[in-house]
Amino acid sequence: MSNTLSSAPMSIPCPSCGREIKKTVGYFKLHSDVGCTSCGARIALDNSEFRRNVNRADRELSKLNREVDKFNREMRRLARKFR
Repeated sequence: MSNTLSSAPMSIPCPSCGREIKKTVGYFKLHSDVGCTSCGARIALDNSEFRRNVNRADRELSKLNREVDKFNREMRRLARKFR
């Protein structure tokens, strides 16, 4: 299970031509602008709130992964006990 959302695909519509601009969550998190490959428009990204939300989601995903790992270890322990 991945501990980050950075590689997840994401798209936004170009405000000039309406075409989808497809990048990853990590790209939108790290960059302050993006170019439309269809019409060439540059779009400024106000991503400070997005960055905070992705960071928060990454922390929660990490917690969930730890709980799943703990659960899996316990299930393996119980399976060995009842063999």
